[in-house]
Amino acid sequence: MPPESGAGKFPRVRAFTLVELMVSTAVLTLIVLLVTRTISETGTIVSRTTGKVEQFQNARTGFERIVARLSQATLNTYYDYDDPSAPNRYFRQSELRFLCGSADKVLPQSDAARMSHCIFFCAPLGFSDAAATRGLDHLLNVTGYYVEFGDDRDARPPFLAKALPPRYRFRLKEYTQPTSTLDLYRYTSGLAAGKLRNETYYDLGWFRDSFGDRSAVPTSRTIAENIVALILVPRLPKAEEAALGGSGDLSLLAPRFAYNSRSTRPQSTDDPSKAEQTSGGASIDSSLNPSNQLPPLVQVTLVAIDESSALRLGQQKGDGDYFALSKRFRDTRQLTKDLSSLDPGDQSLVSLLIARNIRYRIFTTTVPIRAAKWSRSL
Repeated sequence: MPPESGAGKFPRVRAFTLVELMVSTAVLTLIVLLVTRTISETGTIVSRTTGKVEQFQNARTGFERIVARLSQATLNTYYDYDDPSAPNRYFRQSELRFLCGSADKVLPQSDAARMSHCIFFCAPLGFSDAAATRGLDHLLNVTGYYVEFGDDRDARPPFLAKALPPRYRFRLKEYTQPTSTLDLYRYTSGLAAGKLRNETYYDLGWFRDSFGDRSAVPTSRTIAENIVALILVPRLPKAEEAALGGSGDLSLLAPRFAYNSRSTRPQSTDDPSKAEQTSGGASIDSSLNPSNQLPPLVQVTLVAIDESSALRLGQQKGDGDYFALSKRFRDTRQLTKDLSSLDPGDQSLVSLLIARNIRYRIFTTTVPIRAAKWSRSL
């Protein structure tokens, strides 16, 4: 029945009590706070993730560039007499070169510290600074990659070279000789002392003599910053390594990370410039000889840190071995121990980065070299 009403009386209507209003207000406030906090945390995560992607984007681009170009390495191998004046048999020959190893042993010394590993090879990249040869996409180049610690004054415009304090960073560098100035064949082709020069030439002048050239087209340029290590491991396929008794991280092809296509057997030192200078007729380990051969696979690892970590470190001249790379990556058997082991006794690079609160990213892959035709025979 409807509520009674009369003169001077109002209908009785139910409403929220003060307690109910206070409770509902508290609940609404709590919901608003939760939503606000969720939105804020989501924004922070998105911002942080975007920052990480942007921070390591250059590192990823540099890594993909190495992988793409390394897969195109070539030696253009052919067979010729072991000695033109007194031929006995045929064996592999090539005027082209492939070399990787410890940067501090291979590259010339300078004010900039060159750390971890480096690699130099020939590939049909089509890079030329001469108008007559531009647009020819398969011209031969000598190219290479290495990590260098130093300042950025050479990369600045002249009017800024001394106007600002130097900015020290680890940088991934790319070396490329334009086809128009390629002088590889000057070292490796023709005859020397009655023998084929490609058999007798073991020096590294084919890339070192123009290294760091500051001409109109510099041979070296920075392709990524904050790359603290480049690690290169030439390898045989896993099945072949296992058949030869290999196991774990050990590379039978390059046990000390060094590989030189002018060697006659795997390097026993991490300096690939110390090639076995054995002629074609000498005793050679025919099971594993890199003589004029490309490695079938190269394991490429890049270790990058972010810019905020680099700024916080505030590195200066003389900090090139800040991450103790001179004591790491000398023996492939210790690769995991040197790189990513979290055992406190191993003192790996990753554990050092974590201990110093440095944000990092590791890029790694195994690159098959398309032109490699590995053979145990000569």
